[in-house]
Amino acid sequence: MTLVATTSMTEARAKFPALAKEVSVSGRSVTVFKDSKPYVVISPALEPEKSIGNKETIEAMQEAEKMMQHKTHPYSSNAAMYQDLGL
Repeated sequence: MTLVATTSMTEARAKFPALAKEVSVSGRSVTVFKDSKPYVVISPALEPEKSIGNKETIEAMQEAEKMMQHKTHPYSSNAAMYQDLGL
């Protein structure tokens, strides 16, 4: 299947597995049209290392682990700290 930037809902439904694979492999999004109007965009998933939110979460967890290693922290466990932070 050759990747196109747009496709109809009917074609997307009929060829979804191949369309999804092409989007994932090529890294390019496809806009699906329904009734001649843009309806949905199929995009490749972000890789964890490219996702800012995931990177920030990992960094925050690492900082929390470092904090827990110090004897002066006010928490009895990671769970208590996360609960206090509302996580």
